Amino acid sequence: YLTPLTHRRKSFKEFVGDKPVAHYTQADTIAFVNLLTRMPVGVNQRHPYIGLTATQAIKKADEIEALQLEQANERIERDRIKGAAADKLRLDARVKRLSVVSVIKYRDPCSSVFKYLQSLLNVNFKNPFFGVRPEKPAKCDVRDEREKHSDVQVRRIFSSPIWTGCRSAHFFCIPGTQIIKNENYWVVVIAALMGMRLEEICQVWIEDIVDDEGIWCIDIWKGKERRLKNSRSSRRVPIPDILIKLGLLRHAEDLRKKGEYRLCPTLERSTKIDPRTGLGKLGPAVTKSLGRYFRIHKLAGLEQLLHAFRHTFASALNKKGVPMNAINDLVGHKQTAVNHSAAT
Repeated sequence: YLTPLTHRRKSFKEFVGDKPVAHYTQADTIAFVNLLTRMPVGVNQRHPYIGLTATQAIKKADEIEALQLEQANERIERDRIKGAAADKLRLDARVKRLSVVSVIKYRDPCSSVFKYLQSLLNVNFKNPFFGVRPEKPAKCDVRDEREKHSDVQVRRIFSSPIWTGCRSAHFFCIPGTQIIKNENYWVVVIAALMGMRLEEICQVWIEDIVDDEGIWCIDIWKGKERRLKNSRSSRRVPIPDILIKLGLLRHAEDLRKKGEYRLCPTLERSTKIDPRTGLGKLGPAVTKSLGRYFRIHKLAGLEQLLHAFRHTFASALNKKGVPMNAINDLVGHKQTAVNHSAAT
């Protein structure tokens, strides 16, 4: 029987049932993969899927999508919207589901279990996952799916209350006169102006903000309570003058005087442990904090927004004539081709 199970293997058990390994068939795995393509992004991580099983999340996503499509069609009919604009409204109404790459990330651990059991047990059975694997798109195609922000989108983001003035730290969704420079403020600004990843920003220590021969930088490196996505992620990124004018250095110094050691001290770690560090990630806390804000102001999902800022950042440098290897170094990418596709 399939125990112990990771959350991905649990999904397999939930979809096709728990039975002796030799009783699973290829039909079971095909049904599993087909159901995964209907699973919404963010199961057990984002509202409204927190606490739901995979099957319940799919049902909930179908209900939300049906309602949103009905509302979109009513608006199209009412406002007499036609052509590409109508198509975009219908597309935006659809719930985001797992990509092919994500489906494969669910499928492969389950297949590995059967491979392991084949070598361990003296039972003659065929791996039901053999020959059942979605075709993975080329790496450049996956990167190209992450769009850059237009100038209009950037202005719209930074014209919302967090950056122009909100009622208070608690009522930051409502326009007002106060600019609260906390984690919600700084994470998005740093992502936009420095092209850093969400987790890289959240895990910055105050001591990582360094003066390198008169140029202030953020040192991104693998150390205590810090993790890196890959070997190229370790780098030193210059802090733009506009961030200094906005008060980033003053903010860091104020935190230091209070005895804090992280730039984002109030973020709590996820309960899901990263096996590489033995710690939970900090990024999900930002996603949770700002999720409702971005829905209210009809902005892109936070994680997609931050990824898009990385590509916007790379594109802007490319247009200024910055060499591609320098762009790679700044954003921590492995391959030049990735930045080139993102910047064109």
